[in-house]
Amino acid sequence: MKGDDFRTSDLAIAFKKRYSGIPENQNERLLDIIIKTLSTIYDPRQTTDASLNEVAVLIHRMMNFKQIAIALKDRKDGLFRYRFFMGYRQDSVNAFKKLAYSISDITDKKKFPRVEINRNVHFFPGEFKPYQPGEEDTFCFPSQMDKARKSLDDSIEGDYFEFYLYSNSDELCGFLEASRPSDGKLPSKQTIKWIELLVTALGKSISGRNI
Repeated sequence: MKGDDFRTSDLAIAFKKRYSGIPENQNERLLDIIIKTLSTIYDPRQTTDASLNEVAVLIHRMMNFKQIAIALKDRKDGLFRYRFFMGYRQDSVNAFKKLAYSISDITDKKKFPRVEINRNVHFFPGEFKPYQPGEEDTFCFPSQMDKARKSLDDSIEGDYFEFYLYSNSDELCGFLEASRPSDGKLPSKQTIKWIELLVTALGKSISGRNI
């Protein structure tokens, strides 16, 4: 049958069914939620804290990280301080709130050893001890921080990923830390890419606000 033998109404129904409708798998469901989240965080009526929450909830629920912490740059003194927390015990939150970092602290690979995945994403393996004395209190189970990794797929206490927020002028304006995958395994490359996309959009969306 030639293409011009299809009735216009049949084509409309066929293509609508192909490209819309109920998501058919987990990836499509995730994409739908990401699209809605991006639309929300770019809404100029949205507050910064609401945007942080939107992104953190999505990462927590759909990308299986139990703990999310977000730090933003303070425009008054240029230091980065933690502002948002999800999944942490109160004593860990209290420890986080005592911390402040300069840009040189954040980029110091000797002070905070890491694996640089790309400009936007760094991985801090627990074996590297990527923390300063006294910062152990920010972890929920510091007594487990010397526990050995049994395989490259395992996530251990002390592991965390850091995703960097850049403004529209390409200035570092914050970072998001994700840790403790719910299945005890390190996330897939695809998961990291989804989070990188979300955090990149988050940085652009809040950079023009009075944060």
